[in-house]
Amino acid sequence: MTNKQYLQAIQAILLELNQNRDKEEVLNSINRNESYFVNHLKQIKRLRLVQNSQLKKNRQLTVLEKLKALVSSMGGIEDLIERLKDEPKYNELMPMFRKLENITESDLEDIIIESKIMYMLSEIDKHNSGN
Repeated sequence: MTNKQYLQAIQAILLELNQNRDKEEVLNSINRNESYFVNHLKQIKRLRLVQNSQLKKNRQLTVLEKLKALVSSMGGIEDLIERLKDEPKYNELMPMFRKLENITESDLEDIIIESKIMYMLSEIDKHNSGN
């Protein structure tokens, strides 16, 4: 749901709750402090962002597990790489991966962390440009 749809749903609920009261009575009973509403909406946005990131993480873990199961059913990653090396259409890509043949576990973890940071920054940028 978009923010507009959330606000429309909230407005519909409030109207339903207050349909027996006249407009002036309802307006006089609410807190006219705008910062309260702004802070509340910011908190809702923050919670949605956390929830969306958790959903994405769960989806990524599911896909990763499926990918690991698929690779393992094909004989493991080394076997898969060897089979792909033999495919002519992948020969032109092999020079790009030669640099990774002698990579340490620590370097690989650093690359993964950096790619996750870049992904999160791009998501934040997308989120901020959407407002």
